[in-house]
Amino acid sequence: MVIISAIFAGINYLNMKHRILSAALVVLAALAGLQAGAQTLKTEQVDGVGAKVWRITADRPATYADRTVNPTYFIYYSSAVTDPMSVVRNFGMERHIDSYLATVYVINPANGKSYSSSADLEVFYKLEEKLRVINNLKLIGKGAGATFINNVLSLHAEAVAGILTIGGSVNGKLKPVVVPAYCAGRNKAVVDHYVRANHALEAGGGVWKNPLHQLERVYINGSPMSDAEFFIDAWDKIFSQNYRFNNYTTWYNGTDVRHTQPYELVTYVMFDKLHIRRSIVEENLLGWGDFLWYEYIPENLLDAAKASIPLVVLLHGNTNDPRTQAETSGFVELAASKHFMVAELEWQGRDDYASMGLDGIEAVVRRLMEKYPLIDPARIYVSGLSAGGMNTTNLCLLKTSLFAGGASMAGGLMGSSAQIDEQLRRYNGRMEVAYMICSGTNDGKFTDTVAATDDRPASKGWLVNAVEAVAKLNGMEIGETCNPSLDPMFGMAVRDRRTVSTMDDLKMHEGTLYKGDKPLVRMIALEPYGHWNYKGAAAEMWEFLRHYSRDPKTKQLVYHQ
Repeated sequence: MVIISAIFAGINYLNMKHRILSAALVVLAALAGLQAGAQTLKTEQVDGVGAKVWRITADRPATYADRTVNPTYFIYYSSAVTDPMSVVRNFGMERHIDSYLATVYVINPANGKSYSSSADLEVFYKLEEKLRVINNLKLIGKGAGATFINNVLSLHAEAVAGILTIGGSVNGKLKPVVVPAYCAGRNKAVVDHYVRANHALEAGGGVWKNPLHQLERVYINGSPMSDAEFFIDAWDKIFSQNYRFNNYTTWYNGTDVRHTQPYELVTYVMFDKLHIRRSIVEENLLGWGDFLWYEYIPENLLDAAKASIPLVVLLHGNTNDPRTQAETSGFVELAASKHFMVAELEWQGRDDYASMGLDGIEAVVRRLMEKYPLIDPARIYVSGLSAGGMNTTNLCLLKTSLFAGGASMAGGLMGSSAQIDEQLRRYNGRMEVAYMICSGTNDGKFTDTVAATDDRPASKGWLVNAVEAVAKLNGMEIGETCNPSLDPMFGMAVRDRRTVSTMDDLKMHEGTLYKGDKPLVRMIALEPYGHWNYKGAAAEMWEFLRHYSRDPKTKQLVYHQ
């Protein structure tokens, strides 16, 4: 095969570069959390899976300084293991486990001698079931363990975010699932196996990528290196690039290990590679307890001119971890490329941190403007997921003078309180806000209605309730809603109607409501998608919001075409 011949024609060149590569790995070790230093790890045996398996974790509690979407590794070694920590040490993973709160499973063959396609596949499924929710699972194989991954697990890797194989072989032309892979060794058939799986083309430097799906990639390394060096390089080239989870329905309800389609590949945020400064802040601003929030600032903006940088405030979903929205929404990556600042707030309160309420959120925003004069008070936006999306809608309605616009993901209107009704009566048509709302079609539809019961009359769904409330605030006449004959996706007459296919094989349906020549309310329906963030939607949200600002003096909304 021409592709594979070209790969291996470059292996001698890679060997000549081995000394330079080894030096570079010292730097990569720091990025991977693999610096030298003793770490306290905890080892326990996993029962009930049909094989001898050990779980190795950091022997410390998680803190709010740690990352979320933590990696999990299944390691299949070259021979049966009696000392799982020797395997961890062989790959140099001690500091990595501590730095990323990673979990490592060292997995022996079910028969205690060699891996088999049926019994050990069942062990794999049982381990997945114990994880319940899978979002960042990686496989590592060496020798016979790599062969088992190549021949068996790569064909069932729908939920696997990445593979590292060291040596090993593959039998025949199998049909593996699309999965990012790092191939350490000189076996052409193994390389061909993963290049075909990812429909990858040569991109240079030992990297092969699918030109339509950049996360579907293969890295080939034929250099003579230690297993620890291979792991460091695999973290840099493959493992740190993405995570993977199923959000075609609702991912946090659990995992169906008998997968029917590959899970979504999602970029994994690496703040150092993005040159983002991340700060954790605790302050008692209103006298009722400490607030917790996170600040994300591109390093090249730290010396920006006064009032020159937009701010996006993020609100997580109900009881979610306070770091979740920044790490999974896509806004931090956008901040690095589009030059704005992000702040994620623990708005609900948890542990020793106070709930903010709407006034507390406003207090944090004003504290940020005081602390960072570079923030442009005319360009402050808010976005949230689920309950955070509902609160985004509330902030647009009740703190309208503070925000130029808001974008909700999978969250409509949080109730219909007297406070909101009073706000709508007071400002109807006199204070506008730009608003965008996005939902997965497997989560909620803009045409949804709620049937009448003995206790309550029939009503409209949570998505259209939010649209109608914002339209009323804006003084917009939007006509009939929840009527599929007007539009089968949005149930109302919209402009700029289009449907585009995304790189993740979703359909993104878009429609906009205007007031005169201003596109004040935009809607997106993702088909098929569930109740979570979609990073492609964040790009659409920013493209919509950035056209609006609010005059700091008059408080009037300004549309920049």
